Amino acid sequence: GNDYEKTALISQMIRVNYTYNDKYLITLTGRRDGYSGFGNGNKWGIFPSVALGWNMNSESFLKDVSQINLLKLRMSWGINGNQAVAPYESITRMKHQATLSGDTSLVGYVPNVIGDPNLGWESSETYNLGVDFGFFNNRIKGDVNIYKTNTSDLLLNRTISSVHGINEITQNIGETETKGIELSLGVVPINTGSFKWEITGNVATNKNKIVSLYGELDENGNEINDLANSWFVGSPIGVNFAYKMIGVWQLDEADEAAAWGAQPGTVKIEDVNGDGAITEDDRQIIGQTDPKVTWGVSNGFSFKNFTLEVYFVGSSGA
Repeated sequence: GNDYEKTALISQMIRVNYTYNDKYLITLTGRRDGYSGFGNGNKWGIFPSVALGWNMNSESFLKDVSQINLLKLRMSWGINGNQAVAPYESITRMKHQATLSGDTSLVGYVPNVIGDPNLGWESSETYNLGVDFGFFNNRIKGDVNIYKTNTSDLLLNRTISSVHGINEITQNIGETETKGIELSLGVVPINTGSFKWEITGNVATNKNKIVSLYGELDENGNEINDLANSWFVGSPIGVNFAYKMIGVWQLDEADEAAAWGAQPGTVKIEDVNGDGAITEDDRQIIGQTDPKVTWGVSNGFSFKNFTLEVYFVGSSGA
């Protein structure tokens, strides 16, 4: 067997930083990225960003407050690009498949990939508001961030009819929204010189949803979902879409179980639409696959030349 592939990625970037009186900061950035794997008219993407900072602790009304070592307010906006697709996804391709005619092998080809000549960059637009702080000689320090990201033209494998011999195609489709809050905090409860105890922790809450998919509407004017990929407009990107188990048929429920084509000891399935039968229409969203909250805590104990680190991590809501 043999294989050969080649890709090219080229980027240019310019960044300008300006600081006034150690109080006010601005950063302007512009990127231009090109990727050979996209369609002829969509190989290049331009991604700008701007970030503002205000060192509030340098202002006259806080400069003499010795308890405050750092108090900085940050705001930023920017667009980022993603080119994470395999080479040649914009080109329709065949693959070799020999056939037999009697004892003779005949050279043949069959469809392998349906390319999309309009394939281009996936873009994520992010807004962020943050605060950095440090108090009491940085015995207490940390930061808080609030963000919102809208991603459009997602690079996804869309399920299509297998009448072509192919059941999916890579396209720029849909839009998602992600928003959340992140908090990190570090505290030094004890520092005697020879012994130090430091606690650092972080917690983040994240919520995402599909805003749009293919733009196709049903008779009620609602956007059509993609059942094959378990994508639902207005729901998280990753969900569990299945039958909901609501119990187990008991021995004294044998007659009722038989009416559902079941028997004692098997699982009860919720009849969502109430039609008296368990069909594909009774599948439903049962939670999301990504955690709603993640967190971590680290305790560090130092005594002279010895250090002990204890970590805890967790997540919930998945």
